Amino acid sequence: MNSEILHGLLDNVALLFLLSVIYELNILRNLKRFTSIGYYIQGLMIGLIGIIIMTFPFTLESGLIFDTRSILVGAAALVFSTPSVIVAAVILIAYRIFIGGIGMMTGILVVSSTALIGILWKQYILPKSAIPRWLSIFFFGVTIHVVMILCFFAMPYANAINAVRQLGVIVLTLYPVSTTLLGSLLFLQKDREEDKAKLMATEEKYRNLFNNHHTVMLIIEPKSGNIVDVNPAAETFYGWNKVEMTRMNISDINPLNKEEIAKKRKAAKQNLSNRFEFVHKKADGTLVDVEVFSGPIQIEGKPYLYSIVTDVSQKRKLEEATRDMEAKIHQQQRLESIGTLAGGVAHEINNPINGIMNFAQLIKEDSPEDSDIHLYSDMIIRESQRISEIVKSLLQFSRYDKVIHSYSEIADIIHNTLSLVNVTFRKDQIAIVVNMADPLPKVRCRSQQIQQVLMNLLTNARDALNDKYPQFDENKIIELDVFLESIEDRPYVVIRVKDHGNGIHASVINRIFEPFFSTKPKDQGTGLGLSISFGIIKDHQGILEVKSEVDKYTCFDVKLPIDVQEVL
Repeated sequence: MNSEILHGLLDNVALLFLLSVIYELNILRNLKRFTSIGYYIQGLMIGLIGIIIMTFPFTLESGLIFDTRSILVGAAALVFSTPSVIVAAVILIAYRIFIGGIGMMTGILVVSSTALIGILWKQYILPKSAIPRWLSIFFFGVTIHVVMILCFFAMPYANAINAVRQLGVIVLTLYPVSTTLLGSLLFLQKDREEDKAKLMATEEKYRNLFNNHHTVMLIIEPKSGNIVDVNPAAETFYGWNKVEMTRMNISDINPLNKEEIAKKRKAAKQNLSNRFEFVHKKADGTLVDVEVFSGPIQIEGKPYLYSIVTDVSQKRKLEEATRDMEAKIHQQQRLESIGTLAGGVAHEINNPINGIMNFAQLIKEDSPEDSDIHLYSDMIIRESQRISEIVKSLLQFSRYDKVIHSYSEIADIIHNTLSLVNVTFRKDQIAIVVNMADPLPKVRCRSQQIQQVLMNLLTNARDALNDKYPQFDENKIIELDVFLESIEDRPYVVIRVKDHGNGIHASVINRIFEPFFSTKPKDQGTGLGLSISFGIIKDHQGILEVKSEVDKYTCFDVKLPIDVQEVL
């Protein structure tokens, strides 16, 4: 092997690799990312590199030069686009024609065959090859340079044999290895560019997801709890800007103690729990119910917590309203069931009790007035009458007793009721303060039953005040307010009875309309008053509501619908 030839070709290989590194640093090669013209500019640059290495060739004889353009074209064909390779090949062929000489046709065939084999190898062999990529590139290098030696015979036979003898071994050893090195280098550069592009695309996608104005997102340092980053939706939701929030700790918006918050962060970091319900504080001091989904995330190799925050305040209110509505429906169904049962029981009791009263009356009439039998008969009659009154109340509760509705003045019902209780209330040193709107429309009702309801509410208020204030007290006042109210666009007259007695405990307030339920001693009430009142108001298509706070007040609202045709 001629050492001069080897050194000359090695110098050309070194120049090729130097130019390849310069190309890697050249910004023009990145134009292919943005426009199709970039592929042609890339081919132009590869062609220019080829011209440079062809300018410093090894000259075997006049007009017969050797360089590393086959390595350049072959590696480029495997790595770059077909348009780029074609442009580069055309430039190198044109330049070789410009140089001329005995080896011109061989040079043209080498460039053309290398570009063609490279394009086909890239499309059909390289993607389907089961061997390592570098080994496939090596076999490609061997193939194109075997073809290159065959192209020598485009020259006169003597020149071809001389070239094979002088360069054959070098071409089949040095050139495939150089092709493998250059091809692998270019592939590494391409892989790095593709990975960088994918990373940029991924970062852009997730940056767009994070920087939205709809879903509140926070990035939190898991150990300290410091807020590292927030999105625009978080700024809008909390009321602080990004700069302010990134100076804050999560404990500044979460009122829980720091130890408890740290436990939650640890659970989220370890994926032990990812869903939390908190109360968060906004910049204006308001507190909101939130649902937080949090989990670990890596950013630039460092662990953080990624939290998505959802405002569930309205959801909680709807859930609470639904529970209240369900409780009311269950209460109403229970009262209706008890009413049906009570009506049936009342009818069954009514006939036997009348018989007992009649027979007791006969025994009483047939016995001397000063006898024990007369006394016992009188007691039987009196207790039977008491049972009869209870039966009558049960029948009223079950609404078997029907009375025709008629238009009545609410003011008349109020005054008639107060005239019956004023004496008793004054004796108990209780004042009734009446506030009545004027004018009030007539209400289609059964006035005696509404009066019965009002009497029951006033009596309960009196008992509550006497229980809390046995003697005179300036707070022994019952407020009786009558006013108009619109409920779901329907007008109602509201009769409100409010006292400042002991109130009703939350544990029993939902049971006060049940029959026979009473907080009073057994000898002071039957537990039917409120249940009957509830049934009466319901039968009037009205509403009976109660609000109470222990040791402060109890307030009953009787709401009766107004006939829209009624004129004030």
